[in-house]
Amino acid sequence: MLQDVGLVFSPGTPFEARALKDIDLEIEKNQIVAIIGRTGSGKSSLVQMIAGLQRPSSGTVLMDDLELYKKQTDRKLLRRKVGMAFQYPEHQLFEETVEKELSFGLLKQGYSQEEIEQRIKKAMSFTKLEDSMLPRSPFELSGGQMRRLAIASVIAMEPDYLILDEPTAGLDPAGRDEILGGLQAWQKETKKTVILVSHSMEDVAKLADFIIVLSDGQVVLADQTRNVFSQGELLQSVGLDVPQTTALMLELIKKGWKVPTYALTVQEAFEAILSQLREDSKDLPLGEIEKPKEVS
Repeated sequence: MLQDVGLVFSPGTPFEARALKDIDLEIEKNQIVAIIGRTGSGKSSLVQMIAGLQRPSSGTVLMDDLELYKKQTDRKLLRRKVGMAFQYPEHQLFEETVEKELSFGLLKQGYSQEEIEQRIKKAMSFTKLEDSMLPRSPFELSGGQMRRLAIASVIAMEPDYLILDEPTAGLDPAGRDEILGGLQAWQKETKKTVILVSHSMEDVAKLADFIIVLSDGQVVLADQTRNVFSQGELLQSVGLDVPQTTALMLELIKKGWKVPTYALTVQEAFEAILSQLREDSKDLPLGEIEKPKEVS
């Protein structure tokens, strides 16, 4: 929970810059929360603050009942509760082998060897890492494998809150889908909270339960995913794209079609368009068109 939070860099100097202003947020547990906004909107500053890495200039940041920036706050407890993978998380890698990389945080927190092995196996399963990689140097892996390793080393800690800043930046579609699918599976099984920063509206539409929209350091919208993308014109007004299917709906509306203002998937867009065609074009031979089992 963030209460009246603000962040100013270099205050009182010619370089003073306000990154966040008047942030009031309450993030519900056990869901995937996406934070979106154009470059410079304050996304990274916000997630670093939630992770306990960036002290606010004003206001209060709470993680459950833990006030993050009080002097008496137990930092070890905070590290158990919150895990973060930065943008380009492979830059976090430093150990000699994949196994040591995955074990590092767990050893520091005093887990038994048996518990460490169990957690590593589970994290590797979610991130599609193979056992044959364990003795290898992290720096011998491909870019996508390094990204999965960095994320696996965080989820092995099983934090209550997993924070990811652009985890799929620079990856090809297959690598992106693999990582996001693993994160979604991990969240569903563990019931933890995932906070995700992303520029990809398609990824957000597929994954997120809740979306926070930032613009110029302020929250302009915070709601369920479907409600946020139903306000496509507002998103576009703050410099954001919308999922391509939602963009299609908005264009059809401009041309007089009576379709929803959003569609999160191709299947939803297909069904909306087909329904409108059946409603408005009774003479078209659409009776023979069967609804496909899946449109990809």
